[in-house]
Amino acid sequence: MKNWKKVLLTVLPMTLALSFTAFAGQWKSDMNGSWYEEDDGSYLKSGWYWLDGNGDGLEECYYFDKDGYKVIEHGHVDGYEVDENGAWTVNGVVQTREAAPKEQTSSEQPASSQDGNDAASIYLEAQKKNNALDSQDMDAHYLISMSAEGYSIDMGMDLNIKMKDIKSGKLQFVASGNTNMFGIDMPMNMFYTDGYMYMDMLGEKQKQAMPMDEALMQASGNVDVASSDLSTMHNLQMRKDGENTILSYTVDASVMNRYMASTMKDAVSTDGMKVSYNVKSGSGEVTINKDGYYTAQKIYVDMDMAMTDPASGESATIGYTMDIDIKVNNPGQPVDFEIPSTEGYEELTV
Repeated sequence: MKNWKKVLLTVLPMTLALSFTAFAGQWKSDMNGSWYEEDDGSYLKSGWYWLDGNGDGLEECYYFDKDGYKVIEHGHVDGYEVDENGAWTVNGVVQTREAAPKEQTSSEQPASSQDGNDAASIYLEAQKKNNALDSQDMDAHYLISMSAEGYSIDMGMDLNIKMKDIKSGKLQFVASGNTNMFGIDMPMNMFYTDGYMYMDMLGEKQKQAMPMDEALMQASGNVDVASSDLSTMHNLQMRKDGENTILSYTVDASVMNRYMASTMKDAVSTDGMKVSYNVKSGSGEVTINKDGYYTAQKIYVDMDMAMTDPASGESATIGYTMDIDIKVNNPGQPVDFEIPSTEGYEELTV
């Protein structure tokens, strides 16, 4: 396959999408509506389902039709009241229940250690506490490297995101960042308010209608690598660093590859090449403070990307590494900010 530098550039948008993917079920949408896809590639349909679609530790109840689309019918579905996002309500109050930990098969259990059970419990409690916050302020730093046939591209990205009113149903967030590639800085700004996602990148301003739960998933997925469930973690270890607790683990490549195969099975790059991934190894670390919140997260993943040209059948493999460093600023403290002007944004049509 020729012109590898061009090839690498064509997959960078997919690289960003991959780095933002949470390792759990997620909301997806098209011109016909929204559906909820599980991490094995299946989706919910024909009935009511309790699910924690925004990762806050609480489940809401939604109705999906026979084709898997979430149903919203002028405030009522199947004889029950729902809100504007399709969640079951009683007298205007969204009904919730505590989310149960995801069941794991015996083949997906984290490798045991002396402190393994305690470490898992501490991890889940910290995840629950952070997910229960009504506002958050986080910084993320990405270092992504790709190489093939003597060519290589290193891309760095810094992102800050602030969210508020997460639990009230009036979510707002602002995110600003900068991507650096070939020594060129590319600023990016986006925000969410009143049911619309706004994005300004390289001077191009666009807006798109988006349900709150989908916007929250997209926002938290950009910076929250601790949303992984325990099935992706092996050799979970715990150590103390002053008042902080440090949890470290290795990534279960087999679980990750099953997840990648289901969620990225139809992946195509910007110039039409079919893309598949194979995780080789990975590791991570979560820092939990004395109050039980996680304040820092790190994850490193080493994988291969297989690129195939549908026209010629020619294929090759690109080496790919991703190093992510997350900081959670003052968890538990209120976060406030001003939403930028919405003037000048063009409606994005699907």
